[in-house]
Amino acid sequence: MILEYYQESMPAIDETEKYINLRLGKIEELVYQNKEKKKLLLDPVLKISLDAVIQTAQNNQKNYAAIAKSAKEIIAEINKEENNYILSRRGLQPFHQRFSGGA
Repeated sequence: MILEYYQESMPAIDETEKYINLRLGKIEELVYQNKEKKKLLLDPVLKISLDAVIQTAQNNQKNYAAIAKSAKEIIAEINKEENNYILSRRGLQPFHQRFSGGA
């Protein structure tokens, strides 16, 4: 779970952020190099670029939510293992094992 988070999830979101920044840079270039703003705003190339950035940003929002959920799960697992370790050092069983009869 932790390896997947650091080896897959984080690099993937980083790449999409780079893509968004690249596309926004190209959009800025289009806007600033053309003084005829009205004509520019009707340009299909600009529309396609803006659509791509918007779609990627929406996907990123979903990806960030999934990554945040994974991070919370990792933290919960670490806390659980840490608590179990502390209990075992004191000669106690984890709470769920005390009442279920499990070892």
